[in-house]
Amino acid sequence: MAFERRTLGRTGLFISPFGIGGGYRIDPTSIEWAFEHGINYFFWAPWVPTYRSMERCLKQLLPRHRDEIVIATAPYSWLLPGSIERSVRKHLRRLKIDYIDLFLLGWVMRESQQRAVDELVRIQEQGLVRYLGFSGHKQPMILHMAQKWPIFDVLMVRYNAAHRGAEHEIFSHLDEKDRQGIVAFNALKHGAMLKRPRGWPEGRSIPTVRQCYRFVLSHPRVDLCLSGPSKPDHVKELVEIIEEGAMSPDELSFMREYGDARDG
Repeated sequence: MAFERRTLGRTGLFISPFGIGGGYRIDPTSIEWAFEHGINYFFWAPWVPTYRSMERCLKQLLPRHRDEIVIATAPYSWLLPGSIERSVRKHLRRLKIDYIDLFLLGWVMRESQQRAVDELVRIQEQGLVRYLGFSGHKQPMILHMAQKWPIFDVLMVRYNAAHRGAEHEIFSHLDEKDRQGIVAFNALKHGAMLKRPRGWPEGRSIPTVRQCYRFVLSHPRVDLCLSGPSKPDHVKELVEIIEEGAMSPDELSFMREYGDARDG
């Protein structure tokens, strides 16, 4: 059964199973093709040169399809007073839009300061952003922040077959009826998931890109898997993965076994 569009947690944002990050210089034609084939979540970082091709494409698509496209973006330097609002307004000017659908604090290494949270609330009250979230690698901290500050509607979490800690450190603690949306990233573990780990029998297969992505999307708490395609064929493969749907129990078992070997 194919992966269907779903709601991003409690936000009400209707999203594709995959999101596309523009950090690998994917060409505008491929981005437009992805949108035409159902992918509507785009992660954009305007200060990074590799995202400029995505910016050009979004500027063409947004005037005609603003209500259909979910724009997510994040600053990675947000500790100085006023820096969050400056960042948001700069993003809006660059894309010539009135609001950002999802604004995330990027790469949170320690618990957010109340000052940053207060600033986020202000920009949301002004209508500059619709929903708020943050990304990070320290999973106990992610859960604590989500519980302490309910303004965060989306959690961007590292999750793959080798890094499954989020299953018991975050996912299992979320309220089923009113939970934060989950955006998973690093499904390929920076490519390590595609390399034979030490001790893995030569006669046994190793996962494909499709299997790695399908594993992530097969978890019922994952709303969206962020991908970083660099070629047109990569984008077409994402659409094919959506059509393939969730893994069987045997496939999931294989991925967990391989993930344990990869992480060991």
